[in-house]
Amino acid sequence: MTDGTFGYFGTFTDPGRVVKVRLSDMTRVDAVTLNNGEGEVVSAVTDGTFGYFGTYTDPGQVVKVRLSDMTRVDAVTLNDGEYTLFSAVTDGTFGYFGTDTDPGQVVKVTLSPLVPEAPTAVTVTPGVGQLGCRGRHLVTMADHR
Repeated sequence: MTDGTFGYFGTFTDPGRVVKVRLSDMTRVDAVTLNNGEGEVVSAVTDGTFGYFGTYTDPGQVVKVRLSDMTRVDAVTLNDGEYTLFSAVTDGTFGYFGTDTDPGQVVKVTLSPLVPEAPTAVTVTPGVGQLGCRGRHLVTMADHR
């Protein structure tokens, strides 16, 4: 994920880490280690102030990090069956996290305050490989295994 100046990269470790890199000269600027159990960061979106990082855990988690000082602010644990959050997009108000499950799901999360929406997910078959926005529509690309 990028804000145009910095790139934010999640690690596939437990606990997960988010590393901030200045893109102009590829310099590591800062990092934050997430809490135990908030591991394997595999997706992310930003609203410009915060980054929202999806995990590979079961159930999935979305962890909120303030990007200016790389501080973990909050986290939400999703419902059973909503896990492996491999892709994400945002419309500025909500984050949409795609699962690598069968069947795949798109989980809608309110970004501020950080809470899952009810109903939280829509089923997509077989799994959500990538998410994207086209105008006012959410577009999914299925992962055909």
